[in-house]
Amino acid sequence: MNLLAKRATARMTAWAVCSLLLAATAGDAQVDEPADTFSAAIEVELLDLQVIVTDADGERVHDLPASAFRILVDGEETPIQLFAEVREGGGTADAAAEANPKAATEADIPSTPRIPVNYLVFIDDLMTLERNRDFVLERLRDDLELLRPGDRMAVVRLDRKRKLQILSDWTSHTDILDQALRQAMELPAWGIKYIALRRMTNYVANWEGNDTRRSVLAAAGSLRLLERPPGRRALLLVASSWDPVELDRSDGFSPWCVTWPCERTGVYDVLTDTANLYGYAIYAVDVEGRDPDQNWGREKRLHAVLGELARVTGGKRLLNGGRRRMLQMAVEDTSSYYSIAVTPPPGAPELRMAVDIEMLRQGLEARSQTAFVPLSAQRDRELDILAALWLEEGAQQSPLGLRLDHVERLSGGRMHIAGHLLLPAGLLQWRSDGDRTYAEVTVEVASVDWRGDSSAVAERRMILYRLGGEETMQMVLPWPLELRRRRHTIVAGLRDHLGGHSYTAVAEIAPRDPPRRAGLDLAKLEQP
Repeated sequence: MNLLAKRATARMTAWAVCSLLLAATAGDAQVDEPADTFSAAIEVELLDLQVIVTDADGERVHDLPASAFRILVDGEETPIQLFAEVREGGGTADAAAEANPKAATEADIPSTPRIPVNYLVFIDDLMTLERNRDFVLERLRDDLELLRPGDRMAVVRLDRKRKLQILSDWTSHTDILDQALRQAMELPAWGIKYIALRRMTNYVANWEGNDTRRSVLAAAGSLRLLERPPGRRALLLVASSWDPVELDRSDGFSPWCVTWPCERTGVYDVLTDTANLYGYAIYAVDVEGRDPDQNWGREKRLHAVLGELARVTGGKRLLNGGRRRMLQMAVEDTSSYYSIAVTPPPGAPELRMAVDIEMLRQGLEARSQTAFVPLSAQRDRELDILAALWLEEGAQQSPLGLRLDHVERLSGGRMHIAGHLLLPAGLLQWRSDGDRTYAEVTVEVASVDWRGDSSAVAERRMILYRLGGEETMQMVLPWPLELRRRRHTIVAGLRDHLGGHSYTAVAEIAPRDPPRRAGLDLAKLEQP
């Protein structure tokens, strides 16, 4: 939501306690699982749209009233609750005024000065050719002076090990950003292998599709990796060799597809849905330029991928010469727009809804996000797990520890992993019913292997009993993990329902690791 948005929040909490014992190892905390305990937070928030209007010549159109727009969500016309034009220099009207579409006139159009923009640069070094990447980043460095006062930028990189690196957190200092981009240009990129592989067999081409899915999921995770800054947000996507075939593939992608149906969700939908959830318009640059093999059919399909990412999120695709002016075009595109807030119609909160903006004046065309996925606490938490999957062990500082104790080899190339969560007792908020002291928690576990294949987020809600005055507790994972016999990154999350806090721990393990090699030791746990 931007500065014009309002949020009404109603919280409903009901508690019931049931006992279902969960076996724990000797010396571990006793854990129970409630059958009917629930705590739900219901949020009713406005859908805030940033709408760019152009005429038949592609020129921006200003000073339109709210009555010039018709907003449909899933085909249902939705009244405009808030309306303003955001533009360079602003206007004289109140920026937060509520618009009455029926009574709006040319004289009472609310207008506000340009709102700062936050640009997240995502660099896919797993699949991008180094010289093409450096060409785009060099132009980006040259244009850093185009950032307006208040604008910020962050730089995140996906390396060949399929891990995310934050080269620069949000900052307005161009010297810091220049250093981060310079560092990115000195690091290796591995896209050359995909050019070679495409010249080989169709079997090897499947590898390109697999890495495309990993790169796209990592890009979605990067949107949750950093804090969401106030103001408008844009994702500058520096990636190439993404497989166009994945645009037509619809699968249930984990861990995104956990709490709502995903039968028609493709991997690119994961990225666009996440971008729309967190208010990012995607500016997808054609890093490759001309196809080195003069495969114009493939280049056209790649352009379709970039166009789809931009279309669904309200951004732009930057083709051919556009890669020379990525930041310039993004700055120009975000300098003015109409901010329109509507209340989404009631419906299934877990489903993606189509957003359509009709212009009631002939010859005008509107561009904005075309899909809306409601944001919930559960969905936000799943994206925490998604982001953590791409971090190396030790990259995330957390008082929660994850120890992977035992690996059992199974037939069929599988293995069982057992483990513990290690937590300072003071991390949780405890409640006493007289005889017992307990905390109510939800444990979530997901994994990704060294090839980037991820598992769905498994979760279980439980009651954790405190048996003594111990300062550090061990809690056995509620279920053994059955995984392929490969090196894995395991992510465990713990939600404290009484305290309202969440924590995440990351550990890595390989089939041949001895017990207690992966994860954290009790002695290394930090007290909260």
